[in-house]
Amino acid sequence: MARFVINVSTGLIQELADLPIVEEIPQVPKSLTMMQARLVINKAGLLPAVAAFIEALPEPTKTEVTLVWEYAASVEREHPLVQLLAKEFKLTEEALDQLFLEGSKL
Repeated sequence: MARFVINVSTGLIQELADLPIVEEIPQVPKSLTMMQARLVINKAGLLPAVAAFIEALPEPTKTEVTLVWEYAASVEREHPLVQLLAKEFKLTEEALDQLFLEGSKL
């Protein structure tokens, strides 16, 4: 059985199958749990490089970043650590968004 709707823009009755499909744009999460962050970084093949990068940081930055990396419950998209890693690994805003989207599914 066909279903019909009224197109509000045109005032015409259209069969539901004739209407364009609108893709839902996913919302980039503002934060991830640190477990999600580590899992998505590992999935991207960056976990060893991130660990090496943190290890090579000068003090006191190394200690501060290590504390966040090891003990934070979550990480915000705009956190300085995220921005530091994005810069180091030359991640575009789009790539970073994609990591957060993928991480939110883990």
